[in-house]
Amino acid sequence: MLKSKISAILLFFVLLFNFVFAVQAENNSVQQNTDISGYNYTYGKYLEDNGEIKEFEAKAQVDISEDTIFESYADREKVVILKNAGDSVSVKVDIEQEGYYCIYLSYCAVVETEREIELCVKIDGQVPFFEANDISLKRTYTSKNDVFETDRNQNELRPEQEQIAKYSTVALYNQSNGMSDHYRFFFTQGIHSLDIVAVNGGVCIEQIEVATDGKVVGYSQYISSYQNERYEGEPLIIQGEKEALKSDALLYPLADKSSCATYPFDEKRVRLNMIGGTNWSSPSQWIEWNIDVETSGLYEIALRLRQNELNGMNCYRTIYIDGEIPFKEMEGYGFGYDRSWKIETLSDENGTPYLFYLEKGKHALRMEVTTGEMKDIIADFEKLLTDVTDIYTDIIMITGTSPDLYRDYNLEKSVPNLIERLTNIMQGLEKGLDNMEEMSHSTAAQASSVMTLSEQIKSFIEKPRSIASRVSNLKSNISAFSAWLLSASNYPIYVDYIALGNNLQKNLKANAGFFESAVSLFKSFIYSFFVDYDSIGGAEGTEKIDVWLSAGRDQAQSLSNLIVKYFKTDNNASVNLKLVQGNLVEAVVAGNGPDIALNIGMSAPVDYAARGILVPLSDFEDFDSFTKKNFYDSALKPYGYKEKYYALPEVQEFNVMFYRTDIFSELSLKVPETWKELKDIVPILARNNMDVGIPSITQTVAGTINTEPPKMLYTFLMQNKVELYNSNLTGNNLNSTEAIDAFKQLTDLYTEFGLPVYYDFPNRFRTGEMPIGIAPLSTYNYLSFAAPEISGKWSISLIPGTPDENGLNRTSEFTGVSSIMFKSCKNYELAWEFMKWWTSEDAQYRYGMEVETILGPSGRYLTANKNAFEKIPWPSSAVKVIKEQWENVSTFEQVPGNYFVSRYLTNAISDVILSNDTARTVLEKYGEIIDTELKRKSAQLEIIGR
Repeated sequence: MLKSKISAILLFFVLLFNFVFAVQAENNSVQQNTDISGYNYTYGKYLEDNGEIKEFEAKAQVDISEDTIFESYADREKVVILKNAGDSVSVKVDIEQEGYYCIYLSYCAVVETEREIELCVKIDGQVPFFEANDISLKRTYTSKNDVFETDRNQNELRPEQEQIAKYSTVALYNQSNGMSDHYRFFFTQGIHSLDIVAVNGGVCIEQIEVATDGKVVGYSQYISSYQNERYEGEPLIIQGEKEALKSDALLYPLADKSSCATYPFDEKRVRLNMIGGTNWSSPSQWIEWNIDVETSGLYEIALRLRQNELNGMNCYRTIYIDGEIPFKEMEGYGFGYDRSWKIETLSDENGTPYLFYLEKGKHALRMEVTTGEMKDIIADFEKLLTDVTDIYTDIIMITGTSPDLYRDYNLEKSVPNLIERLTNIMQGLEKGLDNMEEMSHSTAAQASSVMTLSEQIKSFIEKPRSIASRVSNLKSNISAFSAWLLSASNYPIYVDYIALGNNLQKNLKANAGFFESAVSLFKSFIYSFFVDYDSIGGAEGTEKIDVWLSAGRDQAQSLSNLIVKYFKTDNNASVNLKLVQGNLVEAVVAGNGPDIALNIGMSAPVDYAARGILVPLSDFEDFDSFTKKNFYDSALKPYGYKEKYYALPEVQEFNVMFYRTDIFSELSLKVPETWKELKDIVPILARNNMDVGIPSITQTVAGTINTEPPKMLYTFLMQNKVELYNSNLTGNNLNSTEAIDAFKQLTDLYTEFGLPVYYDFPNRFRTGEMPIGIAPLSTYNYLSFAAPEISGKWSISLIPGTPDENGLNRTSEFTGVSSIMFKSCKNYELAWEFMKWWTSEDAQYRYGMEVETILGPSGRYLTANKNAFEKIPWPSSAVKVIKEQWENVSTFEQVPGNYFVSRYLTNAISDVILSNDTARTVLEKYGEIIDTELKRKSAQLEIIGR
C-alpha cells in the first residue's frame, strides 16, 4: 500500500514537471518570435511593405541644411567631411511623385585612414531598414610604381598599393552580401529630411542626389547610334597587371607560372604577369585600366583570362567605359568555366562580338564583380538562411542542443507556424535549385549543401516528431548552406591582358604550342636544381645579417618586399631572409644559426636566454626609449630574465568578450561588467537552452586545444592580484588562499553553473546557441569574414572584471610572438638596427597592411606596436574596446621550461572539472610538482652555465 502511494506521488510530480516544462517551452517560443525592430526589419520586408517598384523617371530637389560647415579637400572647395563616427550631413528632399528613389553620393575617401567607409541613412529621423544602418563605400587604390622593383635574385616584387583621393558618384547599395542592385528608398510626396551619418572611416561628400534609377539601353539601340567603320589595325594590348585604379589594396599584380604564353614569362625568375583571381571575386570589387586609342572607330574587346574555379558556372562582371555602362548586356556579363587560359571576346549568346565605339584619345575600362544571373537566387537564399536559422534557434530554445530522444517535444505546436515556415523554406530552396539548373544545366556539384538541407526540411515536414532527434544534423546542414552561400557570391577571374581590335577571337592565341610548352617545362625543371626556395631574398649590401622567419611563404615574401624597399642603413647592409620551420636551437648549437629570429613564441626567449645564447637587448643604450615609445609595458614582461630583456614584441593577442546584440535585446539582457553579473545571466540563457562560452583551457578559434598557458586561469589570478611565482621564480604561490579562491572562481563556472568545457565558439555563436563568450581577438576577424548572416547583430566588450579598491579589475592574460638576437651574431649594432626597424611603427603598419592585402580582413595583423595599431583599419566601434582591454592586459614572468607549468595547470583544471577533485587538493598536488620541476630546471641551468 505504501509503495502504491509513493508511486502515485512520484507519478504526480513527473506529470507536473512535464506540464511546467511544456508551458515554459511554449512561453519561450513566443518570446523568441517576437519581432525586434531594427534587427528583423530587413530590406526585403521594407520593399514588401511599400509595394511594387514602379518604373518612372524623376529627380528630387535637394537642399542642404543652412548650418552645414563646408571645408576643402582634394582640390574641391566645398565639401562636407565626415571624419568621425557620428558626424553627419543633413539635407531636405522635395519629392513631387511618390515612389522608390536611389540616393547618389559624390564622395571622396579621406586617405589619411584605411578604415572601411560605413554610413547610416536616416529618412525623417528613422533608419528605413536594418541594412541601412551600415552601407559601405569603396576607397580608390593604385600601384605605387609602374615599373616593378626586383630583389637581389631579380624576382619582381609586388608593388606597394597606395590610396588616392578621387571623387566618384555612386548610388548606395549593399556591397557586403553580393547584391549589386541599388537600394531603393521609398518617399511619399512632400518634403523629407535625409541624414547621412558616418559609422566608420572618413569620407568627404560633395553632392547628394535623390533620383530614380537610370535605365541602360540595349545593344541594338546602342549600336544603331554609330555608323562608323570598324577598326582594322593591329590589336591594342593592355596588360592586366598594369591596371590604373582599383577598389581594394588586395587587387595587386600576381605571377603565373602555369603557361609560358602568359606575358611576361621567365622560367627561372618571378614575373608579375596577371591580376585578379580569388582576390578579385567579391561583389563590388573593381579594376580599371587606361586605354589610349589612336583611331576613332568600333572595336571588339577580348580578354585572355582564366576562370577555372567555378565548374559549370559563370563568373560575372559589369563593364564600364568612361564611368558608364555602354549597354544593358554589359551588366553582369558572364565568363564561363575553362581549366586553362582562353581568349574570350565579349559576345552575344550566338557568339557574335559586341562592338564598342571609342573616340580617339584616352579612355577608362572598368570591370566590377557582380552576381549577374545569380543575383535573385542569392538574395532569396540569404533570406532563407536567416529564416532557417531562426527556426533552429526556436527549436533549441525548447529542446536544447542535446534533446532527450525519448521525449515528444510537440514542436509543431510549441514553435508557432513551424510546418508553414518549413514549407516556405523548402519551396524557396527548391525554386532556387530549379533556377540554377536552368542557368548551368547542373546543380549537383555546385549546390549539394542546398539539396541536402532541402531534403532534410522536407523530411521534417513529413515527420515533425523526428525533428528533435535530428537537430544537430540541422545545425550542420545550416552551416554547410551558409558556407556554400558565402562561396557562391565569389567569382574569381584571372586576367593576363585585354585586347581591343577586330576579329580578335581568330587573331589572338590563348596557349603556347606543344613544343614551346615542352621547352619551357624542361627549363623550369633544370632551374629547380639551382634555385634556393627557402631563401626569400632581402636587401643587398656590403655588411650582412641572416634573418630567419617561421611563417607562411606569403608573409615571408611581404617582409622581403619591405626590407628591400624600406630598410636603409648608412653602409647599405645586406639582409638575407630565410623561411624556416623549427630546428632553431639545433642550428645555433651547430654554428649554422641566424643572427636574428622572428616570430618566436612567447616562452622561447627566456628558455634561450637561460642557456646563454641570446643577446640581452636591454643592454643597448636606446632600448628604454624605443620600447616606451612603441609598446605597452605589459608587452615586454614575458621576455625578461634576471633583470634583462631578451626580445622585442611583434604580436600581442588577448581575449575580449563577444555577444549577440540581437539576442541580448530580445531577452532584455545587459552586457555583464562583473563575473557576478555574468553568472546572473547564465540561468536566463539556460532556460532558453543557450550557453555562455568561457574557455577552461586554451582553445584556438576553431575549438581545438593547443599548448599555450590556460589564459582564463591566469586572468582570474591576476584579477585577484595573485602572483604565480615567488619573487626569485624558484617556487609558486598556488597554495595560497587567494590563489585557491581564484582557481575556484574559474572551475565553479563549469562544476556549479554547468558551462561547456569544449566547444566551437564561432559556429555556436553564429547559430545563437552561445550568444556570449570570451575568445581571442582574432575571432573578431574570423566572424567578420565567415559569418555574414549575423553582420550587425554582434559586438565586443571588455571581459568581466573583479571589484577591487580601484573599482573594477578587468585584467586579461595575453600571448604573443617576438624577435630575438643570438650571441653568434657578428654585428650586434646592425642587427639591433634591423630589429628596431622591424618592430617600429612604420614597418609594423606596412607589414600589417601587406598581410591584410594578401589574406583580406580575416587575416588582420595583431601588432604589438601601439602606434601601428592606430593606423590599421579596425572598425571604429571596435577600436575603443580593443584599446581599453589592451591597456588592461598582463601576464606572469616566463620561467625556463615554462611548458611544464602550463601543462600541469591545464591538468589541474581538468581534474576538478572532469574528475570532481577539490580545488585545494588539486592545487597542492600540482603546486608541489611544479616546485620540484622549477628546482630541477634551475639546477640543470646552473650546470649548463658552469
